[in-house]
Amino acid sequence: MRAGTILMALASCPAAAMEAAEPRPHVDMAVSAGVEHASPGEPFELVTTLHVPKGSHIYWRDPGSSGMPTRVRVTAPAGCRVGPVRFPRPVVLDEPSGRVQAHEGTVHFAVAVTPPASWPMGTPLPLTVRGDWLICRSECWLGKASVSLDVPVGAGPTRGTPAGAHAAQLPPAVELRPGTTARIDGGELHISGPVDAAGSPGFLLVRTRGLSLGTPSIAIHQGRFMLTAAVAYDAAQAEGGGARLQGLLTFGDSVRDPAWAVDLPIPQGGPGTAPHSGEPPT
Repeated sequence: MRAGTILMALASCPAAAMEAAEPRPHVDMAVSAGVEHASPGEPFELVTTLHVPKGSHIYWRDPGSSGMPTRVRVTAPAGCRVGPVRFPRPVVLDEPSGRVQAHEGTVHFAVAVTPPASWPMGTPLPLTVRGDWLICRSECWLGKASVSLDVPVGAGPTRGTPAGAHAAQLPPAVELRPGTTARIDGGELHISGPVDAAGSPGFLLVRTRGLSLGTPSIAIHQGRFMLTAAVAYDAAQAEGGGARLQGLLTFGDSVRDPAWAVDLPIPQGGPGTAPHSGEPPT
């Protein structure tokens, strides 16, 4: 995390680095496996839960106009594969700094962990999860916690746990949505598929350096939608691993409404177009 990012985030909440004028809100962090026992060579969900006090919020992986992304890091034994963190759909809040994308209440994050195929049966898998967040109310505070646990390892079928049920509620990959496609073509992001009863489609971009997205245009025809937005990518400005467009396809306005994760590679050489508000497709 860059120092400048922290300073900017704290600056959005007055006196955050000063003596607090109100009690610091406490965030409880818990970590659970999504299965009763893991199996060597088989992935399972590791779920981190943050309990955010009422009236406070933490931030999505892209906080918006201010704030700091919530981070979850998993430390696992050599040979384990640890996937990316899966975030729930955020709530969009209007603050003096502008629109922010945040989480309130009880928030679940999931990471797929795969033990080595050679991991011995009956030997627990030791894992440690570190969480970092910025919690804001009328002021903001940095918070962190670390939780270690040993996940049982055994053979045969295993039953899911409540944590696994929480992981299953997180936005799935857009490729799994029936009749839906997402691609970058001709310098534009195109997402199309059936409309949803929850409401109009939208897109929340995970911003990275060197990547910009124009204002999406949406056309609806015969029960299907087409979302189009211009993409600009400057490889010289990008950081390592930034050659992907990631975000959420959303429907409706509530965090309980459907959302689908989009993760697309930027075409080699970049789209080569500047962001703009496109005309609806025909």
